[in-house]
Amino acid sequence: AMAFDWRDFLLFAHELRNESVESKRRTSIGRAYYYIYNVALIEAKKLGYNPYSNSHLKGGVHNKLWSWCQSHGDPNVVALGVSGSTLHARRISVDYNQPSAASVQQDVQKQLRDARDFEILLAQIAKKPAPPPLP
Repeated sequence: AMAFDWRDFLLFAHELRNESVESKRRTSIGRAYYYIYNVALIEAKKLGYNPYSNSHLKGGVHNKLWSWCQSHGDPNVVALGVSGSTLHARRISVDYNQPSAASVQQDVQKQLRDARDFEILLAQIAKKPAPPPLP
């Protein structure tokens, strides 16, 4: 079987971005985040990241990954960690807080834009071509 393509989450997030039902727009923010988290995790492991051996890093698996990136020697990986934390915080906020519908709509646009910037930066780090633009 083919490995799951995490980018399908980003494409799904993009499809949901203009839905009139607010829960669907909130889901868009979450799917965009899980896309960037999973592709970053794959790449970080190639760079030597091990979520189990970094016991000095605090927090859950998500915070550990972004902290590890932020303490990396490569400024691009550091930038990835900062961006990952931002996307993560937005996902947490929309799942646990009660932002207004207008602010959710703004957050969806920011999340998709940030996820796109993130995947371009990740491609540079991985020395691969950037994925095609969102439709």
